Amino acid sequence: MAYYNGTLLNDKTLAETFTPVKLNNGQNNPGNFGLAWEIGTDTSIGKLIYHGGNATGLSCILLRNITKHQTIVIFDNIHNNNSRGIAFDMMKILNGVKVSLPRKSIAKEYARTLLAQGPKAAEESLMQLRRDSLHYQLDENEMNDIGYDLMGGPNNPNPFRFPESHKYPEALEILRLNAELFPNSWNTHDSYGEILLLVGRKKDAIREYKKSIELNPNNTGGRKILDELQGRK
Repeated sequence: MAYYNGTLLNDKTLAETFTPVKLNNGQNNPGNFGLAWEIGTDTSIGKLIYHGGNATGLSCILLRNITKHQTIVIFDNIHNNNSRGIAFDMMKILNGVKVSLPRKSIAKEYARTLLAQGPKAAEESLMQLRRDSLHYQLDENEMNDIGYDLMGGPNNPNPFRFPESHKYPEALEILRLNAELFPNSWNTHDSYGEILLLVGRKKDAIREYKKSIELNPNNTGGRKILDELQGRK
C-alpha cells in the first residue's frame, strides 16, 4: 500500500520504476525490465509488474496488477519456473478470464526415472506420458534447466542450482533428447553442443552449434564458441 499512496516513492519515481529500460538502440531490454521489476506486455487485464526467483525445484514470484491494485504471491516447490505460470493464471482468474487446468510435468518425471532407472526406461516413460496431453505437458525450457542442473558447475555457477554435482552422462542424455524433441529450437542445440564439448565430443559439438546458429543467426555466444572450435578469430 505504501507503493500506491506515495509513502515510499513519489509518482515520478514510480513511473520510471514501472517503465522498461531502453537499450542504446532504442529498443526495450529483452527482459522488459524497469527498475528491478519486470513489466508484462499483455495489458488486457491491467498493467502487470512482477519479480521472481528460483532454485532447483523451487520458485517464487510477486505479481502485481497496478491498474486494479491486485497482488499475488506464489511459492512453489514443484519446479524452478512453475510459479510464474501459476501466478499469471491466477491473475486471469481474478479478472474473469478462463484458463486451462494445470498439467503435470513430464520433464520432472523423466528426470526422476533417468536418475533411478537409466536412459532407456526414462525415454520410454516420457514417450508414454507425452501421449496423455490432457494431464501432462512437456516443456522445452524445463528440460533444458534440468540438464544444466545435472551438468553442475562451472557451467552452472548458481549456488542454488547444485553446482557441486556433476552428472554428465545424465545431462548429456536429457539435452540430447531435448534437441531431438524440439529440433527447431536454437537453444536446445546450443545447450546440447555445450555438454558435448564438455565431455570431449568436439566434432559433435560443432555440428550442434552450427544448427543453433542456422536457426538463430543472432546467437552471438554460440557463434563465438563455434569460431573458437574451428580456429577462427
